[in-house]
Amino acid sequence: MVALGGGCVTDVAGFAAATYLRGIPWVAVPTTLVGQVDAGIGGKTAIDLPEGKNLVGAFHWPVRTVIDPALLETLPERERREGLAEVVKTGLLAGEPLWQLPQPELVRRSASFKAGVCLRDPYDRGERHILNLGHTFAHALEAAASYEGVTHGSAVALGLRAALRLSGRPTAVVDELLSPKPVRVDRERAWRALGRDKKRGLVLLSDDGPKWDVQLPDEDVRRALDELIAD
Repeated sequence: MVALGGGCVTDVAGFAAATYLRGIPWVAVPTTLVGQVDAGIGGKTAIDLPEGKNLVGAFHWPVRTVIDPALLETLPERERREGLAEVVKTGLLAGEPLWQLPQPELVRRSASFKAGVCLRDPYDRGERHILNLGHTFAHALEAAASYEGVTHGSAVALGLRAALRLSGRPTAVVDELLSPKPVRVDRERAWRALGRDKKRGLVLLSDDGPKWDVQLPDEDVRRALDELIAD
Protein backbone atom coordinates (compact mmCIF):
# COMPACT_ATOMS: atom_id res chain seq x y z
CA MET A 1 0.00 0.00 0.00
CA VAL A 2 1.21 3.51 -0.83
CA ALA A 3 -0.18 6.48 1.10
CA LEU A 4 0.23 9.60 -1.06
CA GLY A 5 -1.22 12.71 0.57
CA GLY A 6 -1.40 14.72 3.75
CA GLY A 7 -1.50 13.68 7.38
CA CYS A 8 -5.08 12.45 7.20
CA VAL A 9 -4.23 10.17 4.28
CA THR A 10 -1.13 8.69 5.93
CA ASP A 11 -3.01 8.20 9.22
CA VAL A 12 -5.95 6.39 7.66
CA ALA A 13 -3.89 4.39 5.17
CA GLY A 14 -1.38 3.42 7.84
CA PHE A 15 -4.17 2.25 10.14
CA ALA A 16 -5.74 0.26 7.30
CA ALA A 17 -2.35 -1.31 6.56
CA ALA A 18 -1.93 -2.18 10.24
CA THR A 19 -5.28 -3.96 10.48
CA TYR A 20 -5.80 -5.56 7.05
CA LEU A 21 -4.65 -9.20 7.20
CA ARG A 22 -3.14 -8.32 10.61
CA GLY A 23 -0.71 -5.98 8.90
CA ILE A 24 0.62 -5.40 5.41
CA PRO A 25 3.64 -3.35 4.25
CA TRP A 26 3.01 0.25 3.37
CA VAL A 27 4.92 3.28 2.11
CA ALA A 28 4.28 6.85 3.30
CA VAL A 29 4.67 9.68 0.77
CA PRO A 30 3.56 12.83 2.63
CA THR A 31 2.74 15.74 0.33
CA THR A 32 1.97 18.51 2.84
CA LEU A 33 4.24 20.40 5.21
CA VAL A 34 2.56 18.94 8.29
CA GLY A 35 2.92 15.48 6.76
CA GLN A 36 6.59 15.89 5.88
CA VAL A 37 7.70 17.30 9.22
CA ASP A 38 5.38 15.37 11.54
CA ALA A 39 2.34 13.30 10.61
CA GLY A 40 4.00 11.07 8.01
CA ILE A 41 6.88 10.06 10.30
CA GLY A 42 7.07 7.59 13.17
CA GLY A 43 4.70 4.71 12.54
CA LYS A 44 1.83 5.92 14.73
CA THR A 45 -1.44 5.50 12.84
CA ALA A 46 -4.86 6.45 14.14
CA ILE A 47 -8.40 7.55 13.46
CA ASP A 48 -10.57 9.93 15.44
CA LEU A 49 -13.74 9.23 17.40
CA PRO A 50 -16.47 11.72 18.38
CA GLU A 51 -15.14 11.45 21.94
CA GLY A 52 -11.60 12.44 21.05
CA LYS A 53 -8.75 12.51 18.58
CA ASN A 54 -6.55 9.52 17.74
CA LEU A 55 -8.33 7.25 20.20
CA VAL A 56 -8.17 4.22 17.89
CA GLY A 57 -4.85 3.36 16.32
CA ALA A 58 -1.82 1.14 16.00
CA PHE A 59 1.95 1.28 15.76
CA HIS A 60 2.77 0.17 12.22
CA TRP A 61 5.94 1.59 10.73
CA PRO A 62 6.03 2.11 6.97
CA VAL A 63 8.72 0.16 5.15
CA ARG A 64 9.76 3.48 3.65
CA THR A 65 8.92 7.16 4.03
CA VAL A 66 9.55 9.29 0.95
CA ILE A 67 9.84 13.02 1.65
CA ASP A 68 10.27 15.37 -1.30
CA PRO A 69 10.08 19.08 -0.38
CA ALA A 70 9.47 19.88 -4.07
CA LEU A 71 5.93 18.59 -3.55
CA LEU A 72 5.31 21.61 -1.32
CA GLU A 73 5.86 24.14 -4.11
CA THR A 74 2.19 24.08 -5.11
CA LEU A 75 0.91 24.05 -1.53
CA PRO A 76 -1.53 26.91 -0.77
CA GLU A 77 -0.32 29.39 1.84
CA ARG A 78 -3.12 28.29 4.17
CA GLU A 79 -1.80 24.72 4.12
CA ARG A 80 1.76 25.89 4.63
CA ARG A 81 0.71 27.75 7.76
CA GLU A 82 -0.98 24.60 9.02
CA GLY A 83 2.34 22.80 8.86
CA LEU A 84 4.28 25.73 10.28
CA ALA A 85 2.67 25.08 13.67
CA GLU A 86 4.40 21.68 13.80
CA VAL A 87 7.69 23.26 12.70
CA VAL A 88 7.46 25.77 15.55
CA LYS A 89 6.69 22.91 17.95
CA THR A 90 9.75 21.01 16.76
CA GLY A 91 11.95 24.07 16.99
CA LEU A 92 10.83 24.75 20.56
CA LEU A 93 11.63 21.15 21.51
CA ALA A 94 15.00 21.20 19.75
CA GLY A 95 15.89 24.63 21.10
CA GLU A 96 16.59 25.88 17.58
CA PRO A 97 14.73 28.40 15.38
CA LEU A 98 14.04 25.85 12.65
CA TRP A 99 11.30 28.09 11.23
CA GLN A 100 14.00 30.51 9.99
CA LEU A 101 15.57 27.94 7.65
CA PRO A 102 14.90 27.65 3.89
CA GLN A 103 12.03 25.25 3.30
CA PRO A 104 14.03 22.19 2.13
CA GLU A 105 16.37 22.44 5.13
CA LEU A 106 13.48 23.20 7.47
CA VAL A 107 11.79 19.99 6.34
CA ARG A 108 14.97 17.93 6.62
CA ARG A 109 15.86 19.15 10.11
CA SER A 110 12.32 18.85 11.46
CA ALA A 111 11.84 15.37 10.01
CA SER A 112 15.24 14.27 11.30
CA PHE A 113 14.43 15.48 14.81
CA LYS A 114 11.15 13.60 14.96
CA ALA A 115 12.61 10.46 13.40
CA GLY A 116 15.40 10.44 15.97
CA VAL A 117 12.97 10.70 18.88
CA CYS A 118 10.72 7.98 17.42
CA LEU A 119 13.60 5.59 16.80
CA ARG A 120 14.75 5.97 20.40
CA ASP A 121 11.21 5.43 21.72
CA PRO A 122 9.27 3.58 19.00
CA TYR A 123 6.27 2.67 21.18
CA ASP A 124 5.71 6.03 22.86
CA ARG A 125 6.64 4.96 26.39
CA GLY A 126 8.88 7.84 27.38
CA GLU A 127 10.82 10.48 25.46
CA ARG A 128 8.45 10.38 22.50
CA HIS A 129 5.83 12.03 24.68
CA ILE A 130 7.62 15.35 24.12
CA LEU A 131 6.21 15.39 20.58
CA ASN A 132 2.81 16.07 22.18
CA LEU A 133 3.85 19.62 23.10
CA GLY A 134 0.68 21.71 22.78
CA HIS A 135 -1.36 18.78 21.49
CA THR A 136 -3.30 17.96 24.65
CA PHE A 137 -5.03 21.33 24.35
CA ALA A 138 -5.18 21.14 20.56
CA HIS A 139 -6.93 17.79 20.51
CA ALA A 140 -9.48 18.97 23.08
CA LEU A 141 -10.36 21.98 20.93
CA GLU A 142 -10.65 19.87 17.78
CA ALA A 143 -12.90 17.34 19.51
CA ALA A 144 -15.08 20.09 20.99
CA ALA A 145 -15.53 21.46 17.46
CA SER A 146 -16.48 17.99 16.17
CA TYR A 147 -13.47 18.28 13.83
CA GLU A 148 -15.20 21.01 11.84
CA GLY A 149 -14.15 24.64 11.68
CA VAL A 150 -11.03 24.26 13.84
CA THR A 151 -8.06 23.08 11.82
CA HIS A 152 -5.28 21.01 13.35
CA GLY A 153 -2.70 23.71 12.71
CA SER A 154 -4.73 26.47 14.36
CA ALA A 155 -5.48 24.20 17.32
CA VAL A 156 -1.79 23.32 17.71
CA ALA A 157 -0.88 27.01 17.59
CA LEU A 158 -3.28 27.68 20.47
CA GLY A 159 -2.01 24.62 22.33
CA LEU A 160 1.57 25.81 22.00
CA ARG A 161 0.61 29.18 23.42
CA ALA A 162 -0.99 27.48 26.42
CA ALA A 163 1.99 25.19 26.94
CA LEU A 164 4.43 28.10 26.82
CA ARG A 165 2.40 30.08 29.33
CA LEU A 166 2.21 27.12 31.70
CA SER A 167 5.97 26.72 31.26
CA GLY A 168 6.52 30.35 32.23
CA ARG A 169 7.94 31.08 28.78
CA PRO A 170 7.24 33.99 26.42
CA THR A 171 4.75 33.30 23.65
CA ALA A 172 6.18 35.81 21.16
CA VAL A 173 7.36 33.20 18.64
CA VAL A 174 3.95 31.55 18.49
CA ASP A 175 2.10 34.86 18.42
CA GLU A 176 4.26 36.36 15.65
CA LEU A 177 4.58 33.31 13.39
CA LEU A 178 1.20 31.64 13.89
CA SER A 179 -1.12 34.44 15.11
CA PRO A 180 -3.46 32.06 16.96
CA LYS A 181 -6.98 33.33 17.60
CA PRO A 182 -9.33 31.96 20.28
CA VAL A 183 -11.89 29.57 18.83
CA ARG A 184 -15.62 29.30 19.45
CA VAL A 185 -16.31 25.92 21.01
CA ASP A 186 -18.25 24.76 24.05
CA ARG A 187 -15.99 25.14 27.09
CA GLU A 188 -17.43 22.17 28.98
CA ARG A 189 -17.17 19.91 25.96
CA ALA A 190 -13.54 20.93 25.47
CA TRP A 191 -12.78 20.24 29.14
CA ARG A 192 -14.37 16.80 28.95
CA ALA A 193 -12.42 16.04 25.78
CA LEU A 194 -9.20 17.08 27.46
CA GLY A 195 -9.95 14.76 30.36
CA ARG A 196 -10.51 11.83 28.00
CA ASP A 197 -7.35 12.46 26.02
CA LYS A 198 -4.86 9.64 26.38
CA LYS A 199 -2.07 12.13 27.18
CA ARG A 200 -3.17 13.01 30.70
CA GLY A 201 0.13 14.65 31.63
CA LEU A 202 1.32 17.81 29.89
CA VAL A 203 4.50 18.49 27.98
CA LEU A 204 6.18 21.66 29.21
CA LEU A 205 9.51 23.36 28.55
CA SER A 206 12.22 23.93 31.14
CA ASP A 207 15.81 25.14 31.26
CA ASP A 208 16.85 21.47 31.18
CA GLY A 209 14.80 20.72 28.09
CA PRO A 210 11.25 19.48 27.55
CA LYS A 211 9.53 17.58 30.35
CA TRP A 212 6.72 15.12 29.73
CA ASP A 213 3.87 13.74 31.83
CA VAL A 214 3.86 16.90 33.95
CA GLN A 215 0.92 17.00 36.35
CA LEU A 216 -0.57 20.40 37.19
CA PRO A 217 -3.60 21.35 39.31
CA ASP A 218 -6.86 21.07 37.40
CA GLU A 219 -7.64 24.74 37.98
CA ASP A 220 -4.40 25.81 36.24
CA VAL A 221 -5.06 23.57 33.25
CA ARG A 222 -8.69 24.69 33.05
CA ARG A 223 -7.68 28.34 33.16
CA ALA A 224 -5.18 27.79 30.35
CA LEU A 225 -7.82 26.01 28.26
CA ASP A 226 -10.43 28.71 28.84
CA GLU A 227 -8.01 31.36 27.54
CA LEU A 228 -8.02 29.58 24.17
CA ILE A 229 -11.79 29.75 23.78
CA ALA A 230 -13.63 32.83 22.53
CA ASP A 231 -16.49 34.25 24.59
